[in-house]
Amino acid sequence: MHYNIQQEQRVWERVGGVQPREDSTEGSLNAESVLNKASRELEQAALYQYLACRVPAACGRILGEIGQEKLCHARELRSIYFVLTGRKACPPKAQEPCVTCISETLRRQYRQELADA
Repeated sequence: MHYNIQQEQRVWERVGGVQPREDSTEGSLNAESVLNKASRELEQAALYQYLACRVPAACGRILGEIGQEKLCHARELRSIYFVLTGRKACPPKAQEPCVTCISETLRRQYRQELADA
């Protein structure tokens, strides 16, 4: 007997009461979108690390931890890219962020994090 992951997913959706979704390419992973997400995570990590150096120590520690989490997410995405393509992911190096107002930058990042969630 041959194992079918899609059939199992449909069974679990029925058991859980989830409406069946149409099979489309909209929700599927493709290598380009994974690489773009990894690049964004690296940019955000650079921004948080930059901000961590420019705020008081207590806040800086928290922002540094967020930056490290973003680096971990980027590593995970690069691993997914490797699994999908068999090639090493080489997203472009993140530019040093241009920050004129730390408070406004943090507000913007907060809104972006909410939108991404």
